[in-house]
Amino acid sequence: FRNVTGVQTCALPICFLKALESRDPTTPICALLDLNMPGLSGIEVQQKLNHKRQTIPVAFITGFGQVHTAVQAFKQGAIDFIQKPFEEKTVCDVVRKMLASAKQAQKEHGQFNELHTRFKSLTPREVEVLDLIVAGCINKEVGEKLGISIKTVEAHRAAVTVKLKVNRPAALVEIALKYRDMLKQRKH
Repeated sequence: FRNVTGVQTCALPICFLKALESRDPTTPICALLDLNMPGLSGIEVQQKLNHKRQTIPVAFITGFGQVHTAVQAFKQGAIDFIQKPFEEKTVCDVVRKMLASAKQAQKEHGQFNELHTRFKSLTPREVEVLDLIVAGCINKEVGEKLGISIKTVEAHRAAVTVKLKVNRPAALVEIALKYRDMLKQRKH
């Protein structure tokens, strides 16, 4: 792998963890870890990544695979678990799979950040109006529930559509539900 452009290897787990601190966050990365490494085991490195909320796809290679260790690795989010001896093609396929996963995660992260910025621009009253619209209330009901006029509801609704960059009512509900789903996924 050392002859492949863009591939960086680290002999020690601590070097890998330090390299992560200065990496370019726009470059998708993955980790192919041996279970038995000097200093920290592959499982311990995976735990540190998870603890730091690093969303890096991880796969393991080992010559001493044990079922309970493999189960633990998968429960912590491992993509694959490869037994030694292995074929280079197998490892390359797993790395491609992990990099594709990393690219998808970066894309989703970018989409979340974009939506998050839009939603953070809403005033508290605009959020209240949006919540009632998403709940299925018409302008008159929103006004009654919030104690404001229909004209004020319409003004808030117009501001929300501009700030969220939507141009139709269905898109307003759709983007609000999408953002809520993304928030739930991030909390888990």
